[in-house]
Amino acid sequence: MSTYDHAGRISKQDFLYSSASLLAICIIAAAARFWIRLKIQGEFSVDDGFLIFGLCCLISGLAFLYTYMDDMMFVEGMLTGGASFFREVPDNWQQIAYRYQRNVAITCLLTWAAIASVKMSFLFFFKRLLDRMHSMLVYWYIVLAFSLAVSAYGFSVYIVPCPYFYDARSFQCGQGAKTTLTFDYAISQMILDVTSDLMILVIPVAIGSSLCLTIVMIAVTIIRASGIRQGSVIDSVWETYWQVMSAEVGLIMTSATAFRTLFVARNASLERQRVQNQPRSNRNSRMCKINSEGASPNQGLCLSNSNDNAWDVERGYEVDNLPAMVNFNRF
Repeated sequence: MSTYDHAGRISKQDFLYSSASLLAICIIAAAARFWIRLKIQGEFSVDDGFLIFGLCCLISGLAFLYTYMDDMMFVEGMLTGGASFFREVPDNWQQIAYRYQRNVAITCLLTWAAIASVKMSFLFFFKRLLDRMHSMLVYWYIVLAFSLAVSAYGFSVYIVPCPYFYDARSFQCGQGAKTTLTFDYAISQMILDVTSDLMILVIPVAIGSSLCLTIVMIAVTIIRASGIRQGSVIDSVWETYWQVMSAEVGLIMTSATAFRTLFVARNASLERQRVQNQPRSNRNSRMCKINSEGASPNQGLCLSNSNDNAWDVERGYEVDNLPAMVNFNRF
């Protein structure tokens, strides 16, 4: 155990164990999703491609992060430890700090790419349900354009406010003259991130679905924003940790959408079989017969009580629902 493992608000062990555990769950959930999509539903869509890309970015970012965790805790202790810390500082402390700044930027870029992939996967998952809803489809393209712009801006946040690598000026970014600029860029990214998630949240609400993916990601982003600044210092360990959490939770919940569609599909299939096995008289009882006043007894209005075909896409199969119809029988 290193001297600096508990230098910050999040210890090295807590960071390592929690992020590794969620990564394992994320991989298992993604594997189960692709088994459902390919073996049971026989499909592979754009949202699945974004999920694969996001998972690869997350695994790469975390694997790289684990190689320099000692450097991360050392720099955290250097920024927050004060005069007592410098009694134990090694001779190559400056090179350690330079190396950490480069490495944490790479990790944040990769995990941000995973978060952006979650947004895209979620958007394209719902696009299949909006083909017959013109107004919502227009809104979908607006949200897509905004989310892409937010994603591009998010990448710049890790470079633009502090573009000094292996340069003494980089020490001013986390503590010094450029601290406020770094903080402002980070907060603006998180505000835009939450705004994008809220815009995405409108889509499932509008079509009557209930999916808490964006709500959870918004909550994690708020936590990340609330603790990014510790006094006069930017807490990069806190920011990195909660960004990793956001990416992992987002990918887990995106993978879970396949389980929901599988269960809905099976329930709908069982219901269809049950209806088909009923006597014809019982099936006819599902139709609503409305007689108008003054109409002939032999005239009736029959309306089907079928489900909305838009949800068939989410279920992952085609349902042979009875079409909505009006039958006038005259004898």
